[in-house]
Amino acid sequence: MKRYTEEDVSNALQAIIDGCSTRKASRDWNIPATTLRGRLKGATTIREAKAPYQRLSQAQEQHLARWIIEQGALGWIRVVVTGLSGPFLHPPTNVVKTDNSSDTNVGKGHTWIVAF
Repeated sequence: MKRYTEEDVSNALQAIIDGCSTRKASRDWNIPATTLRGRLKGATTIREAKAPYQRLSQAQEQHLARWIIEQGALGWIRVVVTGLSGPFLHPPTNVVKTDNSSDTNVGKGHTWIVAF
């Protein structure tokens, strides 16, 4: 499992740019050397690479997460999760469908909100 942050990667890359070897930066910041070499060659983060495949935009995901947290604070989230039925089971594609998504079958299922 990954045990470093994007900030650690940035710091390690800056150390390499400042003259540190890739191997030493890898050890110092506990980041795989292959990750650092890839980033030096222009590789993107996993989050950036998978962004086109996300069903929700970053803003939509944050809005939905805030709403779920607010509902939980009000004591409603258990009711919302267990009370979903019919068309309410499919909000990722029927309610908050993004403009760039073409496959309407992705994301549907009776357990989508529990998995969220």
